Amino acid sequence: MSSCKRCGRKLKSQKSIDDGMGRRCKKKATQEAEDEEFIKIQMTIFDPEFTCGGVIDARTLHTSS
Repeated sequence: MSSCKRCGRKLKSQKSIDDGMGRRCKKKATQEAEDEEFIKIQMTIFDPEFTCGGVIDARTLHTSS
């Protein structure tokens, strides 16, 4: 039998063996990858694109109806 690449447990189903990890570990790995991608695309108030000489222009933050 094969073992999970993530936790080392023995894999029983053929799908898990093909994936290289169990159902729970695959779900956790997928979630971690999505979280990492989300963090990568975030902007902080310290990014130069967000500030305008240290002052935030509030007019650009609100949309008029």
